[in-house]
Amino acid sequence: MRNVFIILGGFFGLIAIPIQAEETNPPPVRVAIIGLVHDHARGFIPAVLAQSDVQLAGIVEPDRQLAARYAALYHLNNSLFYSSLEELLARTNVQAVATFTSTFDHRRVVEECAPLGIDVMMEKPLAVSLDDARAMDLVSGQSGGIQNGL
Repeated sequence: MRNVFIILGGFFGLIAIPIQAEETNPPPVRVAIIGLVHDHARGFIPAVLAQSDVQLAGIVEPDRQLAARYAALYHLNNSLFYSSLEELLARTNVQAVATFTSTFDHRRVVEECAPLGIDVMMEKPLAVSLDDARAMDLVSGQSGGIQNGL
């Protein structure tokens, strides 16, 4: 009888290995870049492309010439580029966005992404006015609120 328990224990241990391995390797986080007007995007793109746990799902840049420069510089497929945030959100399933737009566009990005549960990263200053900051905090409250990166 003792041999049966040892064999079954070994058998169940083998079954647990693939399940445990699957849990430790989640699918990559799907990230989009909104805007390329800040040079910080030049450091962000290679960092994202070098990660196995992050997937670049799209880039929103209405300036076609700027988008073409980035596509050539980083050997990016043109299918990654969208002319508007609305188009990106309709065609992809992003989980987070990194915002490299003008600070004046931060509020619009947060107002469109936060209600969908999409995390938004942006540079400081976060807002151009107290009204914008309050609006972003209000809409973000639906999905956890604005997090202070300090």
